[in-house]
Amino acid sequence: MKKQSWMKKLGLSLGVMVMVGTVVPLPQSFGGVATTQVEAATKTTYTTTANLNMRSGAGTKYKIVKTIPKSKAVTYVSKKGSWMKVKYGGKTGYVSSKYIKVKKTTTKPAPKPKETKFATKKYSTTANLTLRSTPSTKGKSLKVIPKGKVVSSNTKSGNWYKTSYAGKTGWVSGSYLKTYKKPAPKPAPAPKPAPKPAPKPKPTPAPTPVKKDAFLSKANATKTLTSASSSKYGNAKLFDKYSNESYYATLMKSTDKNLSARYNVTFVQLDSKKANYLLVNTQRYRDNKNLQKEGDKSFEVASNAFFGSGKKGSKEILDFIKKNINAKTVTEKKMTFGGNTANVRVDEFSILIEF
Repeated sequence: MKKQSWMKKLGLSLGVMVMVGTVVPLPQSFGGVATTQVEAATKTTYTTTANLNMRSGAGTKYKIVKTIPKSKAVTYVSKKGSWMKVKYGGKTGYVSSKYIKVKKTTTKPAPKPKETKFATKKYSTTANLTLRSTPSTKGKSLKVIPKGKVVSSNTKSGNWYKTSYAGKTGWVSGSYLKTYKKPAPKPAPAPKPAPKPAPKPKPTPAPTPVKKDAFLSKANATKTLTSASSSKYGNAKLFDKYSNESYYATLMKSTDKNLSARYNVTFVQLDSKKANYLLVNTQRYRDNKNLQKEGDKSFEVASNAFFGSGKKGSKEILDFIKKNINAKTVTEKKMTFGGNTANVRVDEFSILIEF
């Protein structure tokens, strides 16, 4: 009996010595978070109180599987005598329960937030906002309300507002809502300013002076234009002043009921000494039979205002124009009179003479 008692004591001492002898000291910075087993509202944690050997069986004679550092949380599996079966670091084995601290914590369920009613207000979202099933970020996502949308609410829970959008009712965070303000009506557009009157045409700059004897004087050119009378309108003048004494134009009126407007057909410009520019819009009167004779006459009078009736210059210009007036293409020619060059341009729509 004494021998057995002594052996029993020795075995216990050896067991304790082995357990203590296999403890590996590690830095205290290896603090850990305990795992939990939830039973109802109670949480139990299992934490090592020293560097602890995990063995393959419930006893010191079994092989060491892993050394668990002090203050590490382990997962409880079962208990066998003074040995506890646990899981840690991907391994399962036995540790002495003497070096395991067991702590039970009762957790109270969070109180349900109180809902508050208020007068219905409109809000606009300041970001893409998740509509949730409960007033919490843990609530199920029902829909995403785009930024800038207007929603209504009359119920609040904490900072969460109950609202409906696109057929779904739930809760949104008040952090992404702002009180909706109806936009001010757009001001009526300012009246458009009255259009500015078109500027009066500026006289074409006088060309290089030419020899006086090659042209009629301004006075004689004006007399030639203003003394010609219309063969179609009784005593009416063939040419009228256009804007000032330097411009004269034929204003022809059609007898056709559908052509009641007057036609500016022939346009003559005079510089300070003579006639120097002639433009005839032949299409204006050639398209109307009752204007053609009057138009031809106005062109002849305008041509005579340069050199005088029957003069060589007038005849050369008239002959060139009559030859090319019906051409389908543009005909241009530089002609010299009295040492001065004129550019004569003719096509089926117009005649242009410019010195």
